[in-house]
Amino acid sequence: MTGTPAGWQPAPDRPDQLRYWDGEQWTDHYAPAGGPPASPQPPAKKSHTLRNVLLILGLLGVLVVGGCFAIVAATGDAINDAVDDASKAASTGHDVTYRVTGTAKTADVTFTTDGSTSTSQENGVAVPWSKDLKIDGELFSVYQVLAQNGGETGKVTCEILVDGESVKTNTSAGAYAIATCDYTP
Repeated sequence: MTGTPAGWQPAPDRPDQLRYWDGEQWTDHYAPAGGPPASPQPPAKKSHTLRNVLLILGLLGVLVVGGCFAIVAATGDAINDAVDDASKAASTGHDVTYRVTGTAKTADVTFTTDGSTSTSQENGVAVPWSKDLKIDGELFSVYQVLAQNGGETGKVTCEILVDGESVKTNTSAGAYAIATCDYTP
């Protein structure tokens, strides 16, 4: 069929049908012999938009989940480190020294004895005064000393030393004035 223009022709292998001749060879397109259909259209190109969007969303999902795992892991490590540090601090005691100095002759002194809620009071002590304690570590320790001037005039100064280092000092002056020192390591 050389020289025959492209189009529907009687199918040589199926007399009851037409077959499409592309101008050089027979194609795989058949039609009923009642009348030629329109020329076959080239197959539509497949759109990969949906596939590409789903692929991008999937990758973003993996990145988000991976980022969340990384954040949780890092936060968990930081929390574990903080708990370990606090546990070490709680398992070791501290040498705590409470001091009261000043120009007052006497003072009433109240102080914590366990780094928590237990207190002791000594009334009418001569100034200067000090108390050395070995306080076992508490997870949340509070060291506190209050000194009230026992006279009409003068100053009282309280001080807290932890392991030999001064961590808090406060002074109050006047009759029955109170100096308060507290420290939380």
